[in-house]
Amino acid sequence: AHCCIIRKKETYLSLLFLLLTICILTNSDYSLYYALTGLNMWFQKMIPSLLPFMILSGIMIQMSLTEKHPSGTKLHFYKRVYFALSKFYFSSGNRASKVLRFFTAYNGNSLKIFVRAKSCNNYFRNAYGDDGDTIRNYMKSLSDAFCPPYFRGEMPVVDAESAKRFASVHEILSAHEALIKSRAADKSLPKSRQASWKYLVHHAALCAIVARCLTKKAEGNFDDARILMEDAFSYARLHESVLHHVFDVALFQSTLRRAINRGMQ
Repeated sequence: AHCCIIRKKETYLSLLFLLLTICILTNSDYSLYYALTGLNMWFQKMIPSLLPFMILSGIMIQMSLTEKHPSGTKLHFYKRVYFALSKFYFSSGNRASKVLRFFTAYNGNSLKIFVRAKSCNNYFRNAYGDDGDTIRNYMKSLSDAFCPPYFRGEMPVVDAESAKRFASVHEILSAHEALIKSRAADKSLPKSRQASWKYLVHHAALCAIVARCLTKKAEGNFDDARILMEDAFSYARLHESVLHHVFDVALFQSTLRRAINRGMQ
């Protein structure tokens, strides 16, 4: 009985569609006139009225203004705008620059601008709490030690001064290792803030390997540099299930491989 009802409905709908088609074909002048009237009304009335709101809604969705802050707290509109702009800045640029920024933290002029800006302090304090200023200075020290001009190929491949700077990364990491690991293990912190510290643990581990790799390259020991580069890739792949939310491992490998192999024979 149920199948019969479905078949009857399909038959009626087919007949209705056929009837409408016949009406359109036999009254083509009226059909064309009313179709043009509807299109003109849509163009003259609907688009001017709705398009600005559609654009604004798209911008708000893309900037995550409709979402909660990662901590789960509700935010006023101006705070949503601030976090959206922060998110946009730290995810902007071409994809390759994101991988290098993972190590250099912030490069050149961007660092000088943000260190002086109040928004920089707010960003680190929101991510790391009372230790935000400490982590900001830690990132700045790493940025200086990793020597972005060397990454970009603007300095000699074998360079003693660059090798010293890369070797200093170990001292910077060691000075902050206890703080980072203790905060990452602190379950009393909000989940979003604890996640920031956990990512920083992996960040430090990768920085240590890449720094040793670059040190060997700057010293002219290219074979050891290639081995350490593969060690960095192995670490990233091993922890990809944790890192993939914030870090593209495949892109990291292709980008770092080009940067490390540049100038090596």
